[in-house]
Amino acid sequence: MKDKIARTLIYLLLGLLACHIKMLGCYPFVAVIFGACYLNEENRRLCVPFSYLWMVLFLPIAALFRYGVTFLVWMWYLRSSGICIYWCVAWGRQAFWA
Repeated sequence: MKDKIARTLIYLLLGLLACHIKMLGCYPFVAVIFGACYLNEENRRLCVPFSYLWMVLFLPIAALFRYGVTFLVWMWYLRSSGICIYWCVAWGRQAFWA
Protein backbone atom coordinates (compact mmCIF):
# COMPACT_ATOMS: atom_id res chain seq x y z
CA MET A 1 0.00 0.00 0.00
CA LYS A 2 2.79 2.40 0.87
CA ASP A 3 4.50 1.58 -2.42
CA LYS A 4 1.40 2.58 -4.39
CA ILE A 5 1.13 5.87 -2.52
CA ALA A 6 4.83 6.60 -2.96
CA ARG A 7 4.66 5.75 -6.68
CA THR A 8 1.62 7.99 -7.13
CA LEU A 9 3.33 10.90 -5.39
CA ILE A 10 6.42 10.44 -7.53
CA TYR A 11 4.29 10.49 -10.70
CA LEU A 12 2.55 13.66 -9.52
CA LEU A 13 5.83 15.41 -8.72
CA LEU A 14 7.36 14.33 -12.04
CA GLY A 15 4.29 15.66 -13.83
CA LEU A 16 4.70 18.98 -12.05
CA LEU A 17 8.37 19.17 -13.01
CA ALA A 18 7.68 18.08 -16.60
CA CYS A 19 5.57 21.19 -17.16
CA HIS A 20 8.65 23.33 -16.50
CA ILE A 21 11.06 21.59 -18.90
CA LYS A 22 10.84 23.12 -22.37
CA MET A 23 12.86 21.86 -25.34
CA LEU A 24 12.70 23.51 -28.75
CA GLY A 25 9.28 25.01 -28.09
CA CYS A 26 7.55 21.89 -26.77
CA TYR A 27 7.25 19.97 -23.54
CA PRO A 28 8.22 16.36 -24.34
CA PHE A 29 8.23 15.08 -20.77
CA VAL A 30 4.58 16.03 -20.25
CA ALA A 31 3.55 13.34 -22.72
CA VAL A 32 5.98 10.81 -21.24
CA ILE A 33 4.76 11.29 -17.68
CA PHE A 34 1.11 11.31 -18.74
CA GLY A 35 1.61 8.10 -20.71
CA ALA A 36 3.31 6.42 -17.76
CA CYS A 37 0.53 7.51 -15.40
CA TYR A 38 -2.24 6.45 -17.74
CA LEU A 39 -0.80 3.07 -18.63
CA ASN A 40 -0.15 2.34 -14.96
CA GLU A 41 -3.77 1.54 -14.14
CA GLU A 42 -3.51 1.53 -10.36
CA ASN A 43 -3.40 5.32 -9.97
CA ARG A 44 -5.11 6.52 -13.15
CA ARG A 45 -8.02 8.27 -11.40
CA LEU A 46 -5.68 10.50 -9.45
CA CYS A 47 -2.93 11.17 -11.98
CA VAL A 48 -5.08 12.16 -14.97
CA PRO A 49 -6.85 15.10 -13.26
CA PHE A 50 -3.60 16.29 -11.72
CA SER A 51 -1.85 16.09 -15.09
CA TYR A 52 -4.50 18.38 -16.54
CA LEU A 53 -4.26 20.66 -13.50
CA TRP A 54 -0.49 21.00 -13.91
CA MET A 55 -0.94 21.77 -17.61
CA VAL A 56 -3.57 24.43 -16.88
CA LEU A 57 -1.39 26.07 -14.26
CA PHE A 58 2.02 25.98 -15.94
CA LEU A 59 1.77 25.54 -19.72
CA PRO A 60 1.04 28.26 -22.29
CA ILE A 61 -2.43 28.20 -23.84
CA ALA A 62 -1.29 26.77 -27.20
CA ALA A 63 0.60 23.91 -25.56
CA LEU A 64 -2.29 23.32 -23.18
CA PHE A 65 -4.74 22.74 -26.02
CA ARG A 66 -2.25 20.73 -28.05
CA TYR A 67 -1.45 18.32 -25.24
CA GLY A 68 -4.97 18.32 -23.78
CA VAL A 69 -6.59 17.24 -27.05
CA THR A 70 -3.81 14.76 -27.73
CA PHE A 71 -4.30 13.16 -24.32
CA LEU A 72 -8.06 12.92 -24.80
CA VAL A 73 -7.57 11.16 -28.14
CA TRP A 74 -4.92 8.95 -26.56
CA MET A 75 -7.24 7.92 -23.71
CA TRP A 76 -10.11 7.23 -26.13
CA TYR A 77 -7.90 5.14 -28.40
CA LEU A 78 -6.44 3.06 -25.57
CA ARG A 79 -9.89 2.35 -24.17
CA SER A 80 -11.39 1.50 -27.55
CA SER A 81 -8.46 -0.69 -28.54
CA GLY A 82 -8.73 -2.53 -25.23
CA ILE A 83 -12.41 -3.20 -25.90
CA CYS A 84 -11.59 -4.31 -29.44
CA ILE A 85 -8.88 -6.64 -28.22
CA TYR A 86 -11.22 -8.08 -25.59
CA TRP A 87 -14.01 -8.76 -28.10
CA CYS A 88 -11.63 -10.10 -30.75
CA VAL A 89 -10.11 -12.53 -28.27
CA ALA A 90 -13.56 -13.58 -27.02
CA TRP A 91 -14.79 -14.09 -30.60
CA GLY A 92 -11.61 -15.98 -31.47
CA ARG A 93 -12.15 -18.34 -28.55
CA GLN A 94 -15.73 -19.03 -29.63
CA ALA A 95 -14.70 -19.61 -33.23
CA PHE A 96 -11.80 -21.82 -32.18
CA TRP A 97 -13.79 -23.99 -29.76
CA ALA A 98 -16.94 -24.25 -31.87
